[in-house]
Amino acid sequence: MRRSTQAYTLIELLAVIAIVALLASLLMPVFVSAKDSAKQNVCFSHFKQTGTATGMYVADYDSYYMPISYRPGQLGTSRNDRTWVQLLLPYAPSFSVFLCPSDTSRKPNLDATFDEDLVPGDLYSAYYGASKRTNMGYNYMTLSPVVRDNRDWRPAPRRDDFIKETAATLLFIDSVNEVDPNGQPFGGGNWLVVPPCRYMTIDGKPVDLLKVDTFSFKDIFAVTDGWGMNSFGHAWPWHFKHVNVAFADTHARALTTAQLAAGCDVMPNWGGETTALDESPWFAGH
Repeated sequence: MRRSTQAYTLIELLAVIAIVALLASLLMPVFVSAKDSAKQNVCFSHFKQTGTATGMYVADYDSYYMPISYRPGQLGTSRNDRTWVQLLLPYAPSFSVFLCPSDTSRKPNLDATFDEDLVPGDLYSAYYGASKRTNMGYNYMTLSPVVRDNRDWRPAPRRDDFIKETAATLLFIDSVNEVDPNGQPFGGGNWLVVPPCRYMTIDGKPVDLLKVDTFSFKDIFAVTDGWGMNSFGHAWPWHFKHVNVAFADTHARALTTAQLAAGCDVMPNWGGETTALDESPWFAGH
């Protein structure tokens, strides 16, 4: 008894390949979107954990927020300095909570700077250089400004009772180190972020909302002069054009850059003014 054999024709094979390619092209964006959503959720969880870590730090240090470092504006090293990231490390699960998985930008080689002679067994000193490229930018100008006292810069962290509305005041923000002329991020994250506006006209006079006690705006350290065309004071929307943020009461949300700039007439180099203080997430605690 003879068996009949059947074979695919070339046309049938090409049709199958075309169908598979079509299905792949339709499903690929779904897979990419799902992957990006997962990264956003991981980053969001990191913000909630870091907000909780900050709450524990504040409770342990007489209600003061973290200084950005012990030696701001000076030549700090792993031997004589600590960043705010390192100060929170004892309260965090690991250093990875300060990093965003969505940040695949070009990064510098940040070798560990651990010095066994600094404090034997102190592994936190290994992260001094890397901590300044974390993807969580600290709203330091509101919560922990750096002021110039005579010729020296010194940290001036606020107490938590300075903030009137903790649920409306930014604590940490998704950040980027730099943005190239094409608007693309590179260099990792930045440990510090700044507001889009810092001045407001009150009773016909310009007032610096960041003024600390008797210190003028010239005496307050700024890592960058406000927001620009493609930059947002080192803040950056890594997630579907949204920025993950943690507030001073430790809860986290995702905002657009427009929401970050609420209550502000944004112009380069702090040229715009805050127009609605109660709408600004940077100064709602004032």
